[in-house]
Amino acid sequence: MGWNSNEDLICILEEGTMAAYSINGLLKYSRPVSREVREHRVLDCKFFHTMEGSGGFAVMTNCYQFFVVADTCRPRDEIRVKKVADLPSMTVRPNCWNVLTPQCNILVSVEEKLYILDQYEAIPQSVLTSKKDPSVYWAEIAVSVDGKAVALVDKGGYLWGGTSDFKTCETEMDLQSTAKVLAMEWGAKDFFVLVMEKLIFVKGFGKHWCKYPGKLGCCLQPEVDGLRLVSNTTSEFIHRVTSMLIPHYTLIIV
Repeated sequence: MGWNSNEDLICILEEGTMAAYSINGLLKYSRPVSREVREHRVLDCKFFHTMEGSGGFAVMTNCYQFFVVADTCRPRDEIRVKKVADLPSMTVRPNCWNVLTPQCNILVSVEEKLYILDQYEAIPQSVLTSKKDPSVYWAEIAVSVDGKAVALVDKGGYLWGGTSDFKTCETEMDLQSTAKVLAMEWGAKDFFVLVMEKLIFVKGFGKHWCKYPGKLGCCLQPEVDGLRLVSNTTSEFIHRVTSMLIPHYTLIIV
């Protein structure tokens, strides 16, 4: 589920149907995402928003193909579905994936390889790291709202953050933990947050970081100037406080 800028709730069903509901819970329309998605069904779905205010979603089908709807605010019959290029191998389930805005391409990791899928081809990516072993099994991907920055974490706890063209590494760190990352999102343009079972970890560019006690059942919602962390009992907001000396991050309970 995800909201668009018209305050419609968009629901993507496993059978390949998208349904739009008003803020009052009234069904506005229901339609197949596409014939191919309906045929192969939905395995995973991710919603995204752009700096311009539009929003959409992408789905991965059971045969590991990706389809993108860039603007869910369009009328039912004007919604456009874009299929991106297929992976070189369609036999292995991707480790993780996300949507690169504003082009609405797919960034996907399959085993120890990383690709950007545009409408025409699967483009291999090489991540500039200080690790001796260049082969990394990425376990989670997060993309900033403006699409210019990417964060990656592998199953061994190695964390990488940099530009979405992978030409510049802004930060890297060994978390020294193999705990599963439950969620990872960017806040604004220069820090990202990881949620683990017992820890909430905030990492900025350079060497700056901080951590908070973990919360059960919490989710992350990116905002233009920070990141909202919502649990069963609280709604908290993490944002970066500018300092001439050391940037730090403040957790505000609202």
